[in-house]
Parts: sequence; C-alpha cells; structure tokens
Amino acid sequence: MICSLINHESPDCSVFFGRFNDLDNMIKPVWIFLLPILLLALSCGQKKEGADDAADRSETSNENPVAGGSSDTADIYRELVTENEQPNRIIWQKPDLVLSKLGPFEGKVVADIGAGTGYFSFRLARKGAKVIAVDIDPNAIEWMYLQRQRAAKEVQANLDIRLAESSDPNLKPREADIVLMVNTYIYLKDRVAYLKNLKKGMKAGARIVIIDFKKKSTTVGPPVEDRLSLLDVERDLRNAGYRILESDDRSLDFQYIMTASVND
Repeated sequence: MICSLINHESPDCSVFFGRFNDLDNMIKPVWIFLLPILLLALSCGQKKEGADDAADRSETSNENPVAGGSSDTADIYRELVTENEQPNRIIWQKPDLVLSKLGPFEGKVVADIGAGTGYFSFRLARKGAKVIAVDIDPNAIEWMYLQRQRAAKEVQANLDIRLAESSDPNLKPREADIVLMVNTYIYLKDRVAYLKNLKKGMKAGARIVIIDFKKKSTTVGPPVEDRLSLLDVERDLRNAGYRILESDDRSLDFQYIMTASVND
C-alpha cells in the first residue's frame, strides 16, 4: 500500500524498507526457535484430549454393568431393576420411615432377607449398620456385587452379600441383631419352619421386622389372593416361638409392619 503511494526509489521509501528488512531478520530466528515448541504443545494437547475422551467413554460404559454383559444378562438385570427399583416405590414404601422404626444402627448387624437389588441393604449400610444382604437369586446377588463396587468405601465395608437356600437364610449362629423381610415373607414355602430355623442366626432378644402387602386391593403389589393378612403373619410368628412387639398397619398405605422378638 505504501509503495503504491510513494516512489520506491525515494530515500524515505528506502529507509522504510530497510528498517522492515531489519525487523524481519530479527523475527525469523525467534520463529525458528518457537515453532517446534508450539507444534509440540499442540501435539500434547491433542493426545490429552484423546485420552480424556477415552476415559469419559470408559467411565460411561462402567456406569451401566448391563452394557458389558450378554443380552440375556442385560434383560435379567433390567427385569430385576424394574421389579425392585420402581420410581414410585419411595412414595409407597417410605424407606426413611421404615429405617427410623428399625434404628439406631450403630454396632448392629442387620440381615436383609430377600434383599433383591439391595433397595434397603444399601440404605442400611449408608446408615452405619453392618448389613448381610441375603437372596436366593444368583442374578440378584451378582447385581448387588456390581453395585457395591461403585459404592463408597464405608458402604462396601458395611455390606456382606450372601446367596442362600429357599429354606435356609445362611446366617451364622447368633449373628443378627435385626432381621428385615420386605416383600418376601409370602413367598416362603414353609413359613413356620423357616422362622424356627431363622432363630438360630439371631442374637438373644433380636428383632424380626416383616413388611408386606395388606390383604386388600392396592395399585401395586401381588394379587390379593397371594397375600397374607397381618393376623396370618402374627400367628406364624407365635407358632414359631416369637413374641409380638408391634402390629402396625397404619404407617404405610399399602403395607403392614410386623415386629417381633426372639423369646429368650
């Protein structure tokens, strides 16, 4: 632009271009020195970005254990979660209220019989209880193992997961301070015999808490004909040698809470 306006041969233009060439000669060595550094920085940034993307993909895949298994395993896990972790369960099950009736938990061992996906087991472990999560379904056991790996260290330390038999809860002698059965009791084959066997794993004075659906039509739960009334459960407990502490059919809308203790 300047050269189009002035005469190239003029002294002023010669001075100008002389100074420009001097500046150019000064800058060239700097660029020669800086260029490899800039290229190296760009290369490292791209590698880091690629590594971060890979880590994000890895973390995302680990969030869902179903994604890593076979399609059959994925279907089984989905069915378990659908059955045990319904979004509205927190409304009708009221887990916080249930835990408040069970606590305090410090120094207590709680056996969660029929733990399923660990709906109550993980909550109990977070409250500080030493939890034995018991189920007869190997798929439920595997699911709880997977979820425990993702839990906080204190939860992992508080949670013992055990596969049991339909007639044996797999408890050590006089191990549990509290036995919890939620949505499980009606599925026991020989209920009184199971309750008698269960006492072997309970400490003296230990409590058993049975929570199940009232024998009436509700929007959730098994068919009415498959349910047991509060009186049925109370009779079973007495016949098995337990002492009834509380029969609560008011705290929960759809379920009763039966609490009994081992006769010393």
